Amino acid sequence: MSTADASTTVRSSRPSAAAEGPRLIELAILAMAAGDDATTRRRVYECVNEHPGLHQREIARQLDLDASHAEYHLYHLAKAGILRTEETDGYKRYFVALDPNEAVPEGAVQPEDRPWLGLFRQKRPLEIVAHLLQEGPSQMGPIADSMDIAKSTLSYHVDKLEDEDVVERVRDGNQRYLQLTDRERTIRLLVQHEPPDDLVAGFQDLWEDVGF
Repeated sequence: MSTADASTTVRSSRPSAAAEGPRLIELAILAMAAGDDATTRRRVYECVNEHPGLHQREIARQLDLDASHAEYHLYHLAKAGILRTEETDGYKRYFVALDPNEAVPEGAVQPEDRPWLGLFRQKRPLEIVAHLLQEGPSQMGPIADSMDIAKSTLSYHVDKLEDEDVVERVRDGNQRYLQLTDRERTIRLLVQHEPPDDLVAGFQDLWEDVGF
């Protein structure tokens, strides 16, 4: 085998930077950019690591970056295999990449949890979930009233949650209720991956009552 072939083999057999731990991620970011670019790229990575499932505009808002600036750094982090994207509700959402050949590290986002977290990064779906955590199974009318939105708007967001099996509609006699499909899983995801403060600002009292 030639030296060039050996070099290629070594490079292709290495796991991704994200799978090798924070130190190699740091080295990869520094190798990709320098100066202010490296600082910003590190901040973008840390934002995704802390709040997985955000989309580009939300990341830009969290970091007070121009949207195109955030897009630039997200593109290069994804291209390097440090971040990965997943489409949820028409938005490209960002997660720290995991090596498919390695066990998922404790506290990392499980692949099957990404669609749920994508929904929990949206204000209205998150508020519906918070209401159900606080009140238990509820009828649509009281939920819409508590959120001060039209029932049609509520139905739109409930449909999104129902499509991913976060909630379900159940019947008790002549009454229909909305309930969480898996309360424990919902709580686990919200505890492990708290939403940004500005996402719950409109229903802070409810959020605090739930206990987060």
